[in-house]
Amino acid sequence: VDLLDRAIKRSQRRQDCTFALLILGLDRFKAVNHSLGPVTADRLLVAIARRLQSSLRATDAVTHQPACTLARLGGDEFTVLLEDITDASDAMRVAERLQSALRLAFDVEGHQVFMSAAVGITVSTTGYARTEDVLQDAAIALHRAKADGDALCELFDPALRERAVARLTLETDLRNAIDRREFAVLYQPIISLDTGRISGFEALARWRHPTRGLLTPAEFIPLAEDTGMIRQIGRLVLIESCRQMGAWVKRFGKDAPQAMCVNVSGRQLADAGLASEIEAILEGTGLEASRLKLEITESAFISDVGAAEATLKRLQSIGVEWSLDDFGTGYSSLSYLHRLQADTVKVDRSFVSRIGAGDNGLEMVRAIVALARNLGIDVVAEGVETVHQLSQLQALGCESVQGFYFSKPVDVAAADSLIASQPWRDDDECRQAVLSGHGRLNHN
Repeated sequence: VDLLDRAIKRSQRRQDCTFALLILGLDRFKAVNHSLGPVTADRLLVAIARRLQSSLRATDAVTHQPACTLARLGGDEFTVLLEDITDASDAMRVAERLQSALRLAFDVEGHQVFMSAAVGITVSTTGYARTEDVLQDAAIALHRAKADGDALCELFDPALRERAVARLTLETDLRNAIDRREFAVLYQPIISLDTGRISGFEALARWRHPTRGLLTPAEFIPLAEDTGMIRQIGRLVLIESCRQMGAWVKRFGKDAPQAMCVNVSGRQLADAGLASEIEAILEGTGLEASRLKLEITESAFISDVGAAEATLKRLQSIGVEWSLDDFGTGYSSLSYLHRLQADTVKVDRSFVSRIGAGDNGLEMVRAIVALARNLGIDVVAEGVETVHQLSQLQALGCESVQGFYFSKPVDVAAADSLIASQPWRDDDECRQAVLSGHGRLNHN
């Protein structure tokens, strides 16, 4: 801190005394700590520090002076103060050199460990008077770099600070929203192509923000995931959607939808108590387990596929089904489909949108439908928006569809009307209306 304070004062006295502060954040160091233990992890940190220091000695040719200072910031982060640099490009080159040095394996107590680091950089051309401002801006840049992936660099600019403040404000609002019950659940119908009837609904969370209006999941779910609040939000959606499904069963009897589809995040799936929680919700709402279907994306399994498998098998044993959502967009979809015995696959909207676009979208959907048929798994196509997409999906033998061609996500009152009227039921008049484009509701 003292060296940084002196660098700030020098830059204030002389415009040609430019400095940069780099913060290196090790990627996935917590996983190393958990798997190898804190003693080995500490020794790895010592080895990393030595290698970084050695690499900095080689930066004289870049900075033209040996004015590089390495320090441990705490945890899995290091700082590097570069003085008398020409401009930001010098700092970027040093960052790249340090990242390159970390790519070589570390041998620690018989373990070969590969490491990488994200780097946040701020340069004194921004104009600084306080050390805490320099550290804060470099930390903001590091956070941005980590958000984009492993082993990346980010150079601070004032827009990053504005986004960080906006994120903090949204996080505060999100915490308050749970207590204030600002979340609502909307329902998008899933249509059986065999009967034209509503076979189920997908429950979708919406946030009624007091100043920004109705926010979609894309605007708050990533933040909820990062902060862990997704567990509370997910529980609220599960309770409300199961309660609503129970109400529809009582009101409509045999004409009620067969399944309520609820999205489950990676954080929820990693919770060892999820199965017990869902069992308690089903008991509390009186909903049959067979009417609940969980929708899970491939990315949700990354942290601990073994624990996820145990949770899903327990839930399947009582009748709860699950769908592999956004199928085809990840690297391990087939592996999860086989190992975890999904009941349904949902064809990602990115493939459906390319039907008729002149590329291989139709062939991808054809392959997914054929694969699912061979495995005895149902198929739902997401994001259907045109009559051409619908007719092609029917021809391929896709069992069910959902999308704006039929309906956007709607509130309970509108969903009640859809269940009562069954506007896409399988009779000649209705089928012709749907295929001609006149059977759509809520398209806009």
